[in-house]
Amino acid sequence: MLLTVSVRFETESAKRAFAIAARLVIGLFLIGSMYPGRQALAGDQRRPTVLKVYDGDTILVAGPGGRKLIRLLGIDAPETSKGKGKPGQPYSRKARRHLADLILKRTITLTAYGEDRYQRTLAVVSCEGRDINLAMIEAGLAEAYRGRTPEGFDKTPYLEAEALARQSMAGMWRQGAAYVSPNRWKHPH
Repeated sequence: MLLTVSVRFETESAKRAFAIAARLVIGLFLIGSMYPGRQALAGDQRRPTVLKVYDGDTILVAGPGGRKLIRLLGIDAPETSKGKGKPGQPYSRKARRHLADLILKRTITLTAYGEDRYQRTLAVVSCEGRDINLAMIEAGLAEAYRGRTPEGFDKTPYLEAEALARQSMAGMWRQGAAYVSPNRWKHPH
């Protein structure tokens, strides 16, 4: 499909400004079409700094676009305590500490895949080229998420890493038969 536009300009500078704007719009369209199924956060927000680690799979980041809650996509870490006097799941503190050691106060890269029902951005977090979501599974401090994942996200490497972590009894897998999945911990019935 060919689109022809005929426009008259009163000055040469207006003509140049229009040409630049048209090229910019076309360039942005072409760049956006190269990344189907993935959605990068606007502008420099793709390289935010981690302000807080809430647990083994949820963080708060800040960048030029403001603050944003991020849920690490494709993993499920042990559940933390949800109130005073209520115990957290075994290894929940270790998972939180390990994630903080990896990324707290560091600049990260996010590959976002939309939002969950709590308005958290679902993302693969990378730091210095390392997939942090995968690193949590490899350390035995998260399992591969078993639920539905967004289109375009491949959880196969996460499932493979979990199998290796289980086999080597890394982290939470040391519990053996006593291990309870974070999903079952949250929904015991």
